Amino acid sequence: MPIPANFVQYIPKEHLDYRKAIVSGPLGKVSPIELEMNQGGGVFFRGGWSQFLVLHGITEDNSLLLRYEGNMVFTVKVFEADGRQRESKHKDIRMQQSEQKTNKFLIF
Repeated sequence: MPIPANFVQYIPKEHLDYRKAIVSGPLGKVSPIELEMNQGGGVFFRGGWSQFLVLHGITEDNSLLLRYEGNMVFTVKVFEADGRQRESKHKDIRMQQSEQKTNKFLIF
């Protein structure tokens, strides 16, 4: 899945160089996801992303709100086709950020 360039611009390049991300879904499960960068500068969720979608029952009918927490950690909220947020199976966990105070959001 491509990550839009206007979202990627907020991620420090040195973090992207690790080519790994941690994604926390609505079930409270954390998944390591590999990143791929193409020659045009595009960044994609690759290895592990398909498994993440299956694990959380995410389909094409769902919309995702992706929040960058910093340090290559993302949280995902899932919305059903009717616009309602899928119930979370865990408490809202706030991930601490060291120096970065603003979070960035991306809706798919």
